[in-house]
Amino acid sequence: AIEEADMILRGPRSLFTSIDPNLLVREIASSITRSSALTIYVCNVAGELDQTIDFSVLNHLDVVRSYVGPSAVDLVLANDNFVSQPFVMAGMFPGGIPPNLVKVPPPWQDAAICVLADVIDSSKPTRHDPEKLSTVGARTYRDYRGRRRRMPRRWMGPGDR
Repeated sequence: AIEEADMILRGPRSLFTSIDPNLLVREIASSITRSSALTIYVCNVAGELDQTIDFSVLNHLDVVRSYVGPSAVDLVLANDNFVSQPFVMAGMFPGGIPPNLVKVPPPWQDAAICVLADVIDSSKPTRHDPEKLSTVGARTYRDYRGRRRRMPRRWMGPGDR
């Protein structure tokens, strides 16, 4: 199924506990490598305490590539809405220290295309907004769908209109 997919979307989830463990399964990693699907990595909007604090988008991408290979990702979808006001809320973060928002190091110099969009949930700025993310994901697929560009054919028989 992975090799026949039109798009492979990874993320957003914890890099080390949700994304990478799947890539440790050799068959999954090799199927992704063999696939001609458009591969998109959705980078988390915030670093995780004790895991990805101070990681940039490129750091996240490098970790994913370390498991699958250098051409494992065609596009990276990353947040570009960096909240200007502090968002420390009582009880929201252990010790009251918010994780940093993950940023793209300027200038972007990588073979993968970096698509920037506002994907932050305004009420929880360290989380993705599902509606924003699905809209951006669908638009990104339409804009960069890659080599496959196929849609399933529908058989039209007599009386089938």
